[in-house]
Amino acid sequence: MLGPTAMTTNQRWVIQGVGWLALLLAACGSGSLTLDGGPTGTGGTSGAAACQMALAVDRSCTTATDCVVVSHTSSCCGSSQAIGIRNSAQTTFQMLEAQCDASYPACGRAAGPPTVDDGSQIMFNGTAGLDCVQGKCTTFVPACGGPCPTGKVCFSCSNHASLFAACTNACTASSDCHDPALPLCQMGTSGNTYGMFCTAADVACDTK
Repeated sequence: MLGPTAMTTNQRWVIQGVGWLALLLAACGSGSLTLDGGPTGTGGTSGAAACQMALAVDRSCTTATDCVVVSHTSSCCGSSQAIGIRNSAQTTFQMLEAQCDASYPACGRAAGPPTVDDGSQIMFNGTAGLDCVQGKCTTFVPACGGPCPTGKVCFSCSNHASLFAACTNACTASSDCHDPALPLCQMGTSGNTYGMFCTAADVACDTK
């Protein structure tokens, strides 16, 4: 056995490290370090977990009156999702959402436009539509009348004296538009979002 005078430098570092670890654990008590950088007690919820749990609250419904629209922060830059949840889950959601929102670090970029449940965007001052779809509270862009099917998003633009809106696809040229009802690829900036999307042939986006 090595005596105190024969102890190697590596052995001394190991013993010191164990001592510092014991002191650290004692100082932290029953708390633990979370991935978001903040301490939480044994009964607490970390920021990452709170974000996941906020999205997992009860969203079941029988009719649209069972539902309410809430805003979920989806990035450190403040981007948000307007989601539909059951009325009775609103208090639980608000508690979890506060923890989730507080867990994000500071961000130096501007927030993107809010999104709804089908992935479409709404304007910053826009209002999400809400319905009970197949037993689930679901938000959508009101101009499209309901949630868009998977693979499509709602796009709208002013079209002379009216508003054009459709569940469609983004495009770079009309050759990308394969729906016969929406054969024209064009730019639009006056509706719920902006960009190049497939529209009906008789639509002239952003005209008054």
